[in-house]
This record gives sequence, C-alpha cells and structure tokens, in this order.
Amino acid sequence: MVLTPEEQENIRKTIVEKVQEEFGITGRLRTEIVERGFFLKGRPPMLPVETKRQRVNMLSAVSSQDTMNQQRLIRFMERLIRVSKQKVFLILDNLNVHHGKLAASWLEKHKDKIEVFFLQPYAPEYNPDEYLHHSLKISVHTGQQPYTREDLCHKIHLFMRKL
Repeated sequence: MVLTPEEQENIRKTIVEKVQEEFGITGRLRTEIVERGFFLKGRPPMLPVETKRQRVNMLSAVSSQDTMNQQRLIRFMERLIRVSKQKVFLILDNLNVHHGKLAASWLEKHKDKIEVFFLQPYAPEYNPDEYLHHSLKISVHTGQQPYTREDLCHKIHLFMRKL
C-alpha cells in the first residue's frame, strides 16, 4: 500500500494535532533529517540502504539481544511510560513484532499513557531511523572490518556515543 502525498500529510497532521492537544503546545514539530545531500526537485530524499546484514537489533539504541520479540518491545514501552510524566506518542515501523497480539493487548491496557502510530509499509525513506541505520552501517564498514560479534558491537557503541 503506497500512500499519496496528501494521505501522508493528513497522517502527519493527525499526529501533530494529537501531540498538541495532549501537551498543550503550538507551533511546528522538528521534522528535518540530519543527513544532507542533493535530490531531484519534487522527489522525496532517499538514501540507498545496503542489503548486506549483520544481526544486531536497535531501538534507536543498541541491543545485544539476539532477536526482537514482543516481550522486549513491551519492556521498552514500559520503560518509556515509566520515565515520562506525559503521554507517549511512539512511531513504529511495520516489523511484525510491533503488530503482535501481546503488544496489541498491552497497548490497549495502557492507551491512556501511550499511543502508537505505524509508518506505511515498505517506505524506509519516511523512517528517520533508517537514516541513522544508514550512517551506522557506513561507519561500521569503514576502516577495519569487524570479524566477530564483539568487534561489531564495539564499533556500533563507538558510533552511537558520538551522536
């Protein structure tokens, strides 16, 4: 399913309105992307993402766990709402774990403290985390290549500390 630019703008406005209503703020939310480059006029900026993979999971932070599952997602969301004094608005991509029954039932029980929005499927160019992942992959694959999982985790931690 591909959304038209108008549908994307409507979704963005809905999220902004909910955040403004919840927090009583006005103005614009920062939506610029850190990566810089040149793109064709009238086209969305897109950076190619390499398909070669090493298995390290990230929730905009490094996780040394082997796989992402619903229990880890729920623990992450529990920590988010525990440290937040206001309602949390979480934007997720369409990993199948994010749509699981356990996560959905947990979200239903905590809908007064957290609300989740999903990015459209197959649209990494709209996901700011993909730009982080792209920069991370470039950093990891420059210089000496990591040969072990420990080397890989070390290079990732070094990159994330520089942010």
